[in-house]
Amino acid sequence: MQRAEAIARAIQACGVPNYFGRQRFGRTGDNAQRGEELLTTSRLPGSSWKGRLLLSAYQAALFNAWLAERIRRGWFLSLLSGDIAKKWDTGGLFEVEDERREWPRFQRKEITYTGPIYGFRMR
Repeated sequence: MQRAEAIARAIQACGVPNYFGRQRFGRTGDNAQRGEELLTTSRLPGSSWKGRLLLSAYQAALFNAWLAERIRRGWFLSLLSGDIAKKWDTGGLFEVEDERREWPRFQRKEITYTGPIYGFRMR
């Protein structure tokens, strides 16, 4: 029980990486690759449900790669200039221009950074 409590405290203090799960990538795990092929061969699906699903899987794979790289560089518990931050109380989004100025709010868990979902609407 002590170990479980210690793990719970660590999660509460640091959070956990919020990767997209395996179900996003299809039964055979190749939906992201198929989505990339759709995008790079200019055979965009239009309103095809399956095409949108494959592109969504590719977006998820890019997000997961971004998150893994952020962790690898030791930035998971950091706020960086250029991050898009989210206010927990209102859901509002803003670009972090000065991480030192925003750091106290990040530490108090008033804001968090968000990750990129690459696509037309990404700024």
